[in-house]
Amino acid sequence: MRALEWRIQQEAAAAADEITPGDVPPLRLQPSRRRLRLRRSAASEWLPRAGGPWAPHSGLRWLTPLAAAVSLAAVVAFLVVLRAGTGAGGDTFPASISRAQAVLAKQALDAYFPASGSQYTAGLAFEWTRRRILAANTGPCLADAGFPQSPFSTSKGRFIFSVPNNGRFPDLALRARTHAMAPRGVVIGAHRGGQLPVAHQRAYAAAVLTCVRNHAHSLWRIDRTAEPLAHEWLRKVSRIQASAPVRVTRPGFVQCLEASGIPAQYAHSRPGQLFGGFFAWLKKVGLSSNSPARFAHQQRRWTAVFVRCARPTVEVMEPIQLAARAKFFAAHARQIALIRRVAIGLVLPRDT
Repeated sequence: MRALEWRIQQEAAAAADEITPGDVPPLRLQPSRRRLRLRRSAASEWLPRAGGPWAPHSGLRWLTPLAAAVSLAAVVAFLVVLRAGTGAGGDTFPASISRAQAVLAKQALDAYFPASGSQYTAGLAFEWTRRRILAANTGPCLADAGFPQSPFSTSKGRFIFSVPNNGRFPDLALRARTHAMAPRGVVIGAHRGGQLPVAHQRAYAAAVLTCVRNHAHSLWRIDRTAEPLAHEWLRKVSRIQASAPVRVTRPGFVQCLEASGIPAQYAHSRPGQLFGGFFAWLKKVGLSSNSPARFAHQQRRWTAVFVRCARPTVEVMEPIQLAARAKFFAAHARQIALIRRVAIGLVLPRDT
């Protein structure tokens, strides 16, 4: 079988898994009595008979599954085209789906359902795009409601670097490349509502909901679909990271910290957290750094320690999480497909 034929077959099979009987509307055939009489004489020689008299609707029984099959084929064909931009190879996209849209759809799934450090980082790229869309689409609406917003002008690279999740989804490759765990004193994404008096925060939250729903409906639709699943997924991640296969790596992590010069009182602290001992020490070092140059030096030194000591744990944890995510996506295939479709349809603000 040629490669193209094989891919079409695989995509069709995968797409068919996302279709349930409820997705195919029932066929309702209501022919007139005159047409039934005409069909009776023409079909009487080959239509099946059940114990004698010809049943008026027996000749139409095969049409219903045929119509359902045609409907199914049409839906499968649509999903095959939709999937082509996010297939395993990712090199070929239909004319209706740009490479940027396909990448954004993948990043959206990584944003809501990360299973590895690299996926979490890819998800930050979607979150950056999401905030740009929100700022462009909802900013005027919020200003009209009495809550003017500062423009979102952070670059993508700075945003990704500034909001890591080293405790749950450490991207060791990014840490090794940047030689830092996180920048000093940078807070990105503090929303306007947190700066308002308590009496006004409820009005602000209501205005945000209204403006997002009316002016960024696609993002609102993604959030409405993805957030309940995301909470369920993160609970699953917490169970994995507290499981015996991951817990058994903790003594080696602590020993590595101590061998690297971190005092035992810090290396052994916060045993309930995956990498708690390291962050307890980094907090102390950071507080004692009274200059940007010293802070950068400490970051470079201790980031290398974290990458080395955390790697055995990450190498055990991430394959388990990736396998669990594949099963999770299969169990929620319809919602995942919807998130993918809505992300593909997002209208990106123009770069200024």
